Amino acid sequence: MTDGNVPLWLGALVAYGIVIVYVLSAGAMAVGWTNTFQGIFMVVIAWTLGLYLPYRLYGGVGPMFEQIAAARPELLVPPGLDGAGEPWTWGAYSTFILVSAV
Repeated sequence: MTDGNVPLWLGALVAYGIVIVYVLSAGAMAVGWTNTFQGIFMVVIAWTLGLYLPYRLYGGVGPMFEQIAAARPELLVPPGLDGAGEPWTWGAYSTFILVSAV
């Protein structure tokens, strides 16, 4: 961005200084609000792209999965085995993903 006019260490030091001033002047409440905004922003973007792209590229979520099943059905098999050596169900796999995300 600066074509080498500003060294990396100086840019990092300036960014660090801005963060320190922000945290010390606004306190933990500002950090909490920043984290809240970031979380909401990330969820909105994920849902927006997760729904928009399949509709834009494939005509919907269902047609997207139909094309995946036709081209590479192994991608739709949940990974892993349960305690008895059987493949996981989609419900168990989804629950595992949701619980690990929390």
